[in-house]
Amino acid sequence: MNDLINNNWFVSIVTGLIVTGIPKVFNFIKHHLGKKGKIGRCIRKSNLKTLLYVRKTLKDEVKINREVIKYYAYLMIFLLSMMAYFWLIVGLSILSENFRLYATNHNLAYILLMVITASPIYIFEILYLNQKDLIDKIFKFRNSK
Repeated sequence: MNDLINNNWFVSIVTGLIVTGIPKVFNFIKHHLGKKGKIGRCIRKSNLKTLLYVRKTLKDEVKINREVIKYYAYLMIFLLSMMAYFWLIVGLSILSENFRLYATNHNLAYILLMVITASPIYIFEILYLNQKDLIDKIFKFRNSK
């Protein structure tokens, strides 16, 4: 394999194939993200549902307050999960020599364990960002009245 990679002709052919393939990949992505593509239609449908929900929410002050409370709740849970993860990593890496030994000997399992442990951070970040977008749309259309 090393002999194959060290040959200049092989590297030139692979580079040429990659360079000719990049515009085709971008055109494929651009088509499917456009208005007529499948992903673009799903995004437009989702935006339509969100805007209809915003329109219904604008008429009720209690719903607006509930959405703002959900926004701050997701923000607090997101920040608390980040702090808990940080203290878990610091506590395990400083206080537990067995954990450090396990991390050095089982690198892939350690990485997988840390990703699984950090998954609540990602989940609450997505929830927080979605709620933030909804609140921004609510206040944008509320101020335009």
